[in-house]
Amino acid sequence: DGPVAFKIIEDQQEEDWGVGEAIERLRDSKGAGAVETKLSESWFWVMFEKPDGKDVIIFPSRHLWSIQCWDDRMNELGRADRSGGQGALIPALAGFAILNAPENGVCRVRHMGPAVLWIGAKDKVSLEREQRRFERHSGLLEGGMVMLALIAMTAAVVNRQPIYFLMSIW
Repeated sequence: DGPVAFKIIEDQQEEDWGVGEAIERLRDSKGAGAVETKLSESWFWVMFEKPDGKDVIIFPSRHLWSIQCWDDRMNELGRADRSGGQGALIPALAGFAILNAPENGVCRVRHMGPAVLWIGAKDKVSLEREQRRFERHSGLLEGGMVMLALIAMTAAVVNRQPIYFLMSIW
């Protein structure tokens, strides 16, 4: 489990490059470990090499909005956005993951907000374990919020203050 070095370019002009053109441009670009998108909502193209012994590539950014990936032979692996995924791409943790990732891949990604783009590699077992932990912690946070709302509702009833009731609903 760890970060994956990648190459990245931004399609600032929204030229809608094809995969082949993006691969050619990426070959000449510099490598990176993490990149701040600086609130850019343009498409970014990334090229990665999967480390040995790992079968899942993850894009963990919660600001990642849309992703589409291909292998190095330009076969589409899948696509995903916040409404779901298809093919080898699935929602995972706060971002997305490529299951059974190829040795070399190219992805087109779009972020919303103050994103930091980085890529990680895992095996399926550790991804499943981390996904369960993520969901458990999310459930604990939501449960805590429900308890706060119930306490505020109780205070509203005891003190006969409708404003407390409104605050608990909010």
